[in-house]
Amino acid sequence: RDNGSGIKKELMPRIFDPFFSVRRYPDAFGLGLFRVAGELFRLEGSISVESDGKSFTEVRILVPGAIG
Repeated sequence: RDNGSGIKKELMPRIFDPFFSVRRYPDAFGLGLFRVAGELFRLEGSISVESDGKSFTEVRILVPGAIG
């Protein structure tokens, strides 16, 4: 959980799309969350993201067998 500016509600459905990025840097390919979600799917884990769009974003990652 961070205390940044959050993720706007209208962007939330796209955050796991390949090549989606709101960054304007030449090296921002938009593959980070797409790759994380793919690996977690392969491991039968999950990722969820919650944001109020103003003051925080919280990411929860569950990996089977990681806590034992």
